[in-house]
Amino acid sequence: RGVISVTERQGYILRIRELAKACGAAWLRTVGGGAV
Repeated sequence: RGVISVTERQGYILRIRELAKACGAAWLRTVGGGAV
């Protein structure tokens, strides 16, 4: 039924957050010309 434990969900969310953070940093480097 697609149910995951709390710890699994926390780890999943953390991984997605790290991925999004890296993605945003790379995008800023590309668009901002490394100003950030």
